[in-house]
Amino acid sequence: MTTSEVAKGLAELCRKGLLHEAIETYYADDIVSVEGEGGPPPVAGLPAILEKTKWWEENMDTHGIEVVETYVNGDQFMLAFKVDFTEKASGKQQVTDEIGLYTVRDSKIAEERFFFTIQ
Repeated sequence: MTTSEVAKGLAELCRKGLLHEAIETYYADDIVSVEGEGGPPPVAGLPAILEKTKWWEENMDTHGIEVVETYVNGDQFMLAFKVDFTEKASGKQQVTDEIGLYTVRDSKIAEERFFFTIQ
């Protein structure tokens, strides 16, 4: 798969809220995930990514994920997201703007990095 094909496929599954399917389809076994400033430390490996996703689902109610734009350059692509969610513990609803930068190796996502707007 080309970088563009991976980007389009990941964007489509994210739009549908199919995060586990997206991870299992497009992520490399040894993927590295780096959250934005102030986030948790980087995690590596598919099991760690799935655990991170499980934590999100247990702690947040996601109302929608909008993929605003997709950008591709060589072996990398970016997805611009708007994520509408409520923190279960506090009941606080938020809509965040986020950029995911993905690096593709051997038709799989080898690294993801997330960037958030500065508040």
